Amino acid sequence: MSRKAVLIQNICLGILIWLACLVDLGWSVWTDLRIAPAFLDLAVVAAVLFMKPRWTVFWGGFVGLLVSVIHKEALHTIVPLYATISMLAVLTKPMSHKRATLVATALRSLLILISLRFGKLWLDMFPSTDFISAITVEHLAQVAFSFLISVLLCSLFVALNRKTAWA
Repeated sequence: MSRKAVLIQNICLGILIWLACLVDLGWSVWTDLRIAPAFLDLAVVAAVLFMKPRWTVFWGGFVGLLVSVIHKEALHTIVPLYATISMLAVLTKPMSHKRATLVATALRSLLILISLRFGKLWLDMFPSTDFISAITVEHLAQVAFSFLISVLLCSLFVALNRKTAWA
């Protein structure tokens, strides 16, 4: 992939992250739904799917920085969480010669969304050992709602990957 293509890919992901910030900030104003999808977490899923491994950790940390600013979370815990989850997602990436399937890609994105959402919840309750009781229906609904949107990202990734694979 040429430098120009990588630059265009990074610019597109930066625009996607900016739009995710706007939607994340304006969700409660625009809709009456209490449960909002985690749009910034979906941006991490997009970074994991579409970016090269060396850029994925950078974008994951950058999204963690934005999450800590927007949601008033602790900077010293959220940025490492997002960067670590991104790095683990890169390390669990399937081999490049294998064809991406929708089920495998969707399961991978679900694991990323679960890790980010429940990782934040666990960090909020860290000294307590009663983490499981803190999980509510709203947390599960947010992950499910985010996962339904991520399936669209996964299907786009699989469609684009099939057009260029084995060419």
